[in-house]
Amino acid sequence: MNLLVTWYSSETNLGGKDLFLSDVALLRSLSTCISFIKTAKMKKIISLLLVATSMQSAFAQINGVLTYQDDYKEGGLKGAVITKIYQSGQKNRIESVNTPEHNGVPDTANSKVQFPLLFDFAQLQKTTLHTDQNIAIVQPLDSLATLKMMQAMGSTATVEVIGTEKVGSYNCTHFVLTIKNPQVKNPNFGRKDIWVSSDLGNCNILYTGPYLYYPLGDYLQKKLAQAGATGVVIKWQTGPSVCILTNYQATRLPVSLFSAPPSYSISNAPSGY
Repeated sequence: MNLLVTWYSSETNLGGKDLFLSDVALLRSLSTCISFIKTAKMKKIISLLLVATSMQSAFAQINGVLTYQDDYKEGGLKGAVITKIYQSGQKNRIESVNTPEHNGVPDTANSKVQFPLLFDFAQLQKTTLHTDQNIAIVQPLDSLATLKMMQAMGSTATVEVIGTEKVGSYNCTHFVLTIKNPQVKNPNFGRKDIWVSSDLGNCNILYTGPYLYYPLGDYLQKKLAQAGATGVVIKWQTGPSVCILTNYQATRLPVSLFSAPPSYSISNAPSGY
């Protein structure tokens, strides 16, 4: 009935002026609409609309905070990196804290905090907040920067689709991104296993390794997207390091979160700085 009322209201309102029908004409119109709804054709149309709505919802942009935990153990180093990716529309912020472990206990006194990163995809800018000096370094986003660097090093990248897998409660597709360099003989050195899900929606940034972020438009982001890796990274593994999405909080974020504080001085730098 809501569909009928909505249809009727939209069809009988032109430029804000209602069209008045006689009682007989109104009853006939309503009768015709009800009969039409009962037909198989209308049922099919409604089904298609529901499918389209679900697809739009599944591929909508996320708005909120993604929290990841990377538990690492390599050589004599052990600890956890907590990374948060904030997103609101075309803007993102990344914060990351590395807390080493000492005698089985988190050594918070020696935690290392990464400079926050701000991305504005409407302006094609990346800003690094140097919190130790109150300076914001602004750079243009260069979609070819990664490709140029790889070409200069003689590296190549391939993406393999392993298949669909369940990670926690998320429906994921498992991808393997391999970056090869002729100077490196270890075949597994450049391997990254990445699990991506569209259950939550789309994120502008693919978090794929320790302090490794592929922003929208980046060569490797596009390489993964061409293989079907669109959505949110739920898990990644590189060597012994395994990172998991531990929480997603959908929320409206303050605009100030995505800009440098007023007390910061602004400095411009070329891409790749």
